[in-house]
Formats: sequence, structure tokens, C-alpha cells
Amino acid sequence: MRTLLVIGIFLFGIYQSLRSPFHALLLYLWVAHFRPQGWAYNSLDFIPMSMIAAVIVLGYTLLVHRRYSLNALQLYMLLFCFLGALSTWQSVNVEYSWTWYQVFLKVVIITYVLSVLVDDLHKFRWAVFIICVSLGAEAAKQGLVGLVVSPGAMNPNRIEHLGDNNGVGLGMLMLLSLTLGLFQASTKRWERAFLALLALGVLVRAVTTYSRGAFVTLAVLLAFLWWQNTHKFRSVFVIGLLLALVGAFMPQQYYDRMATITEVVQDEGVQESSAASRLYLWGVAAQMANDHPLNGVGFNAFSEAYGWYDLLDGAYGERKEAHGSLPGVFADTGYTGGSVYVLMLLTALYYMRRVKRQAGQLGDGGRTLRCYATGLQNALICFMVGGSFLSAMYYEIIWHVLGLCAALALISRRMLAEQAREAAKPAHPDPMHMAGDPAFARTIGR
Repeated sequence: MRTLLVIGIFLFGIYQSLRSPFHALLLYLWVAHFRPQGWAYNSLDFIPMSMIAAVIVLGYTLLVHRRYSLNALQLYMLLFCFLGALSTWQSVNVEYSWTWYQVFLKVVIITYVLSVLVDDLHKFRWAVFIICVSLGAEAAKQGLVGLVVSPGAMNPNRIEHLGDNNGVGLGMLMLLSLTLGLFQASTKRWERAFLALLALGVLVRAVTTYSRGAFVTLAVLLAFLWWQNTHKFRSVFVIGLLLALVGAFMPQQYYDRMATITEVVQDEGVQESSAASRLYLWGVAAQMANDHPLNGVGFNAFSEAYGWYDLLDGAYGERKEAHGSLPGVFADTGYTGGSVYVLMLLTALYYMRRVKRQAGQLGDGGRTLRCYATGLQNALICFMVGGSFLSAMYYEIIWHVLGLCAALALISRRMLAEQAREAAKPAHPDPMHMAGDPAFARTIGR
């Protein structure tokens, strides 16, 4: 039944894609974040749904779309993609890097297309809603069911494109930020109820990963949510109540694990802890970047080069990842690619801050614009905190958030320009008022 449902939805999505490139984009976002092949009971891996959707949206956009843009954030995304290609060419294992770069190239191209096609608030809301439901529906279901069936129990289920519990925890908290942005912008009661339920389920799913990185990220996110809220006392009460509700269901095992975040144990002269291993791996990444400052060791090739730089003879394992997004980027693409990546993140944060400031100059649309910008801003903050503990720099959800930031910045600029044009239009003369003007009466008399 699941298999037939997935095939039916996919075929319906292809049919709807014929309406416009944006509808094709929505199909791609559903496939990219829901991964229907893995959800169906029978394997559907023989159907390249993601590639089919990508070809449709890209081909349709090239055929009919006429308005393209290139702001600073879009430029940095494309530039990093180009530097990734150079890194692949100079990789310590060209075949390995090329395999990963082909996938990444599709992600960046679709991200740029997303930033171009999402050109108004209505489309923006639909794009974010599809991402939240596609990635969050199953996760929220697991979180809410687990809250009833086995409260506080660890959920070890992986999500294919997010990875292990750390990646799932980070992805869920980014998704929580986007969902809260939609919730704050909603005006319909049923929408707010649905989004609140989705947010609760996603939050529980993030906590029950037992990820220490997710624990730190959640603490930072809650601090930002309190800081962004104008009603500080009420927000403290709501956040405290939510933490008490979730915390009441978590067993002692969870708190014992969180207490090991900074724990270091000496074992035959080697520091055996997650924190110690990450510090060592970050040092290795720095050495790789120093040895290959222009192109790095190769796109996503940290694990391929790790054996040559490991001075502990595999004490922390073999073919390790950098366990940090920024160290991983600098090791993979050198100081050139790493610098562009940092500029990209900072530009996205700056754009969202600017959009929130511009929202105050707009009317009713300004409130909605501010809610969306806050959701994207918080998602970026989650990535910058949680991504410090794992190599998540090429995750598709990260890049789609960056694309949405570029799109929202362009939407805000267009809304301000439209408001300025409306204000500059001369007011239409009122015939009844002009009828009392003697000059006008003399003109009519002639």
C-alpha cells in the first residue's frame, strides 16, 4: 500500500509540475526531504525520483523563466561550488571526490533555482511548508508516539540524508526553527494547531536522539527565542513549562549522558572522550588546510587523507570525518573555499537581520516577513552551533535554508521597491473636489 501511495503521489507531482517551474520545485523538495524510496515497503531505488524531479525543475526553469538574480549570497554559493570543483580536480582521491561532488553540484544548482523561483511570500510559505512536512511528518509521528508509548526512550532510528543521532538532532532543531517561523506567521487557527503539533513532535524527536550536540544546540536556540521575544516574562514561562513537560519524561539515563559532554578519561596516555577526539580531529583538519591552502585535500576527502595525517596510529579510528563543519570545509577546500563558506554564512545572517529591519517599514506584510526571517535566522544559528560537532557542511537542508535566505532578501527588496513606487504615484484627482475649483469650472464651461 505504501509503495502504491508513493508512486501515486510522485506521478501526481509530475502532473502538477507541468503548471509551472515552481510546482516542479515543490515536487523536488518533497522527494529530497521525504526520501519516499526509503519510506515505501518495497524498494523503489530503481526509480531515480530525485534526478527526475531535478531535471524537470531545471529544464522547465531554463525554458520559461526570464527573471534571474545574483545577490551576494547567491554569488558566494556559486563561487563555493566552483571552488569545490577545483578541489575535486586536485583531490588526493579524484574518483572519490568526484562521486560526492556530482551529488553536491545538483544540490547547489537546485538551491540557486529555489532562490530564483521563490519570488513572493506566498511561494516562500509553500516552499518552507513542504520542507517542514516532508522532513518532519514522520519524525514528529515518531516523537509523539514515543512520548505516549515509551516516554523518554532513546530513538536510534537514522534518517538517511541526515545520518546518525547527531545529524538527526541537528536537522530536527533546524526544522523546529522553520516550523516556528511558519507558526508565528500563521493567522488561521487550524494551521497554528497543526504547526504546533508538528513542532512538538519534532522537538521530542530531537531530544530523544540523546545527542549531546543537539542538547547544546537546543539550549542556544531557546536562549535566542527568549531574546527575540518582546514579552520576556511570558516567554520565560512558556519555555520553562515546555522544558518541564519534556524533562519530566526523560529518564536518568538521558541526564547521565548529557553530563559526559566535557568528560575526559585517560586511558594509556590517550584522551578517550568525544571532546578530546574532536579537538584532535580539528587539529588534523588545520594541518590539512595548511598543507593545501588553495584547494584543500579534495572535496569531502578528509577521510581519504586522514590516514596520512594521523599521528596516533588509529587511536580514534580510521577514515575519520572532521567532526566539525568549518574544520571539514577548510580541510576539503583549503583557505579559499573555507573563507567563501564563512562569508556565505555571515552574509545569510546579515541578510536576515536586514530583512527584519526592513520589515518595520512595510505594512501587514512586514510582520509575516519578520517571522520568516526569524525562522531562517534561528535555523542558521542551529547549524552554526550543532554543525560545530559534526561534518554537516554539505547537508541539503543547510543549502536549502541558505537559498531561502537569498530568496527572502530579494522578496523584501521587491516589496520595498513596490511600496516606494506606490507612494510615488500621483494621487488621482477627485472629480467632486475639483468641481468646486473655479479654474476647473471655467475649463468645463469652455
